[in-house]
Amino acid sequence: MLRKEKSTNKKPALVEAASAPIKMDEAAERWSRQKIDRYQVAQPPGMLHRLVSRLRIPEYIVDSTAPKLPSAGDITAVPAGQRRNLAFMSPEQTAGPLKARRPDNRRVLNDTTYPWRCCGRVITAAGQCTGALVGPRHLLTVSHVVDWTVTQGKVGWLRFEPGYFDGEVFRPSHAVEVYSYDRIAATTVDDFEVASDYVVCVLDSPIGNKLGWFGSKTYDPSWDEYMYWSHVGYPEDLGGGTRPYFEGPVTVKNSWRPGFLEKGHGRNIHIHASTSNGDSGGPFFGWWDNGPHIVGVVCAAGRLNPVITHPIIRSGNWVGGGEPLPSLIEQARIESP
Repeated sequence: MLRKEKSTNKKPALVEAASAPIKMDEAAERWSRQKIDRYQVAQPPGMLHRLVSRLRIPEYIVDSTAPKLPSAGDITAVPAGQRRNLAFMSPEQTAGPLKARRPDNRRVLNDTTYPWRCCGRVITAAGQCTGALVGPRHLLTVSHVVDWTVTQGKVGWLRFEPGYFDGEVFRPSHAVEVYSYDRIAATTVDDFEVASDYVVCVLDSPIGNKLGWFGSKTYDPSWDEYMYWSHVGYPEDLGGGTRPYFEGPVTVKNSWRPGFLEKGHGRNIHIHASTSNGDSGGPFFGWWDNGPHIVGVVCAAGRLNPVITHPIIRSGNWVGGGEPLPSLIEQARIESP
């Protein structure tokens, strides 16, 4: 007969429960970027911010800056690329973010001739957009994509990838300085912000000496309603921000100075063109006898606020430009050659 073992009924020893994780805001307070003294791995450089006054010394105030055309003469006014069959928005809709205007004539751009290689993709901690070279190491792009968070006296990093097409085509550069009239941190359709929503970044290498760069001009309202213009960008609705797209020629429908009496600095330029998220910062430009000149930066879509006059025609896609634009480029090029 088998002997039945006596049960001890002993409970296993209690294991102390693991402590709960700390909350995200507590972790962020303990390990914040502001508390880092040095990095184990090199980080993209932050940018020194040069906040520019609109009342400046005379040599910075110009109506235009000159382009740099390539000595080889490899210049094309219309880029190589493929036109796509695109869906049209209904004629009753107002143009807005991620909505193309009718008809949508954008085409994918795959060209390394001048000036198309001067355009490229811009990446920051705040997002992705487009930019264009306007000097030896000077990049024109939109203000609202800059990461304006200040860390150790610098704002966030910015990377420029010229000619980016499903990958790097030319060697990218990082910005070390940024010149601006304002810090515009969000995409809005405020008339003062649209008119000033651009910056000039100084890059860490003079890539413009090899690739060339655009000139710039003060936009003249006598050019309204004419089909002189083109733009380039990295729209999310077509290429997912991985390929550049070109549209041209397009029309400026109208333009205004900001403010109740339209006496503010800069100009809100209302364009009849297709734009999308990712196009912001892209050059809006025309051609002159000495080459292409940028007159504004693609920056917003929607109804311009405040609406004082012409409420219907003040809804659409917007470019910021006007007399301060070439002057900002000139100051950056003189102070940071």
